[in-house]
Amino acid sequence: MLKLFVFHADWGRMGTVESVFMGSEEDVAKMYGKTVYLGDILGKHSDVSVDIDEDSFEVHKIDEATIAILLKIFGHHISGCDLLGTFMDYMEEGYYDE
Repeated sequence: MLKLFVFHADWGRMGTVESVFMGSEEDVAKMYGKTVYLGDILGKHSDVSVDIDEDSFEVHKIDEATIAILLKIFGHHISGCDLLGTFMDYMEEGYYDE
């Protein structure tokens, strides 16, 4: 079952990184204990990476009808950086051990 995940990290004067996405607990749990590289997301040469653990997210359980509407309108990634998508891309490229 998909849930709504909200991620927020603050780098002070550099800025903040936010991500709102839908994913399964299983997919998100694969990120725990990993560092996700986000590149220059906060500007040229910012070189941002973030350590992910269970406390990195607010998790919201929403009903199936709402999930279907959100998926139709936005897909899995709703707002901010695509944290889960970026992580999954790196997994497919073999950057992380499963």
